[in-house]
Amino acid sequence: MPHMLSAHLAPPLIAKALRPDINLFAGILLCFLPDILHSICVFLGVERLRVDERYSHALITVLFMSFAVFVICRFLDLPVTPSIIYAGIVLSHFLLDLVNRRKMAVTPWGPYIPGIGLHERSRILGFAVELSMVLISVGIFAVMKFNGELASLRLPALLLLIMLILEAFYFRIYFPDVKGLISARLNS
Repeated sequence: MPHMLSAHLAPPLIAKALRPDINLFAGILLCFLPDILHSICVFLGVERLRVDERYSHALITVLFMSFAVFVICRFLDLPVTPSIIYAGIVLSHFLLDLVNRRKMAVTPWGPYIPGIGLHERSRILGFAVELSMVLISVGIFAVMKFNGELASLRLPALLLLIMLILEAFYFRIYFPDVKGLISARLNS
């Protein structure tokens, strides 16, 4: 099952660009909260790696995590708007996975919400959309950070480099035989 990787970083980057009071590191951790829970579930034997994510990625679970993040933020005396943004970053994981997958579970036992299944229908198109999300989100972040000095673009440049490395890793995993894939497309 193909997965979105660096596109999950788009919401925290855009949130940080639009709201400087958002902690980028916290946003990055929160955008991967369902994946962190999946890793714990795999370790405990509840889910299988990359095959079974019915507990960690179910809508009800992600909504609960979003609500818990909101409550924790409010408990830590964060204002309402940043608390909502942090909760939304968690929820964005599910929404982006709806673009990626053909269906997503509402609860661990079903029913399912139909998704677009972009990566499953066309890995090339899925990769192109994800790369576009990376470039757009880093672009927005860079524009908002730019203060007239090139030094202000160091963090956006570093983030772009990291995200492109993630994309290269993603590309290599899902397209191990790039030459064969291109040849097959051209010959069909």
